[in-house]
Amino acid sequence: MTKKLSSIQIKTVVIVLGCLFVITIAAPCFSMEKATPKEIIELVDKAAKLVAADKEAGLAMINDKNGELVFKDAYIFAYECQTGKIVAHPMKPKLIGKKLTGLKDKNGIYLFVQMCEAAKRGKREWVEYWWPKPGEKKSSRKLSLLINAPGTSIQVGSGIYEENITIEELNKLSKK
Repeated sequence: MTKKLSSIQIKTVVIVLGCLFVITIAAPCFSMEKATPKEIIELVDKAAKLVAADKEAGLAMINDKNGELVFKDAYIFAYECQTGKIVAHPMKPKLIGKKLTGLKDKNGIYLFVQMCEAAKRGKREWVEYWWPKPGEKKSSRKLSLLINAPGTSIQVGSGIYEENITIEELNKLSKK
């Protein structure tokens, strides 16, 4: 003997299944850990050493969105300040080869120009600008670190979205 479900029971099952589906899909977004400034420094230093040791292999590792240079909510990108072009980017490969010296944030800050100026000084300096978080349209405060890969024309960097730390604190943490 088969029992028919009422329309209320069917709606309830559909709602429960729909909620479970949404939770399953959205859970990774909510549980993603934020990389700390210290972890970003370590990741950027590691990437610089990899590119310095073998430029092509290092750039390939940076381009691997499932690789070790994509960490928590952060990733490494590679830029060439001489040409003003992105040379590796795991999350937006369409940017590779694009000249980004004219890219400005919402406040008119030329972010790659500022990052390159910091990298040219040869120290680990953070740069602040406003940029939308992935999947958002509203700009948030972003802090990025770009350093030279020794013996190459490449600079490697990463960034974090952080409201509660100053550039001074980050630069103090970044000193070797």
